[in-house]
Amino acid sequence: MEEQLEAIFRMIEEGAVDEAMSQLSELEAIGDAPPEVFWLKAQAFLQKDELPSARDALTQALGIDADYADAHYVLAQVLRSLKDEEAALHHELETLRCDALDESDMTDEEMQDELSFIEGEAERCLSELPEDLRARLENVPVLLVPRPDEELVRSGFDARAFGLFEGPEDGAVAPTRIVIFHANLASEFPEPELLAEQVHVTLLHEVGHFFGLDEDGVARLGLA
Repeated sequence: MEEQLEAIFRMIEEGAVDEAMSQLSELEAIGDAPPEVFWLKAQAFLQKDELPSARDALTQALGIDADYADAHYVLAQVLRSLKDEEAALHHELETLRCDALDESDMTDEEMQDELSFIEGEAERCLSELPEDLRARLENVPVLLVPRPDEELVRSGFDARAFGLFEGPEDGAVAPTRIVIFHANLASEFPEPELLAEQVHVTLLHEVGHFFGLDEDGVARLGLA
């Protein structure tokens, strides 16, 4: 079934929503459908801008697997669009919890390899900056942490964000620093080549904020 679900996902991405929905309905009718079927139904409903139906499909997915992180994450976005901020925050926090659960299956060696790879790419990215920019960044710590903490998510920050700049420009009390959320990056980009590329994009994005660029500014540089 996994291959069929992947094929259905590609259909949705390519705009063949009705065909995808037909196949999903057939899978649902068989009985004991896995939660991924309802997650895919939600993706199809989102393509058609049917937010309440997407919400209901994701709720069905979570009824089968309450620890389904992807369903919590998309449901949070849907609920936010439906102006249900309290419920959206609940599912953002559940995303955080479930993502940490998923990571618990990794061995210490795998986690260290992942961290070392991302740390190495971050160092390479900084070393490639022009000398004058490196000098201005000399006293700005770059921290690698798995993912945002609960307090940050409660403030409205994306549980699956890749990076964060904290400093005087956003009124933060904390010292100026750049944070890279390595577990979020590695989860979204399991292929080393793509992961390396995204580490560079993420770090340069946050460096752009340090130098005073807003979100539109970093997007214009291709660093969104």
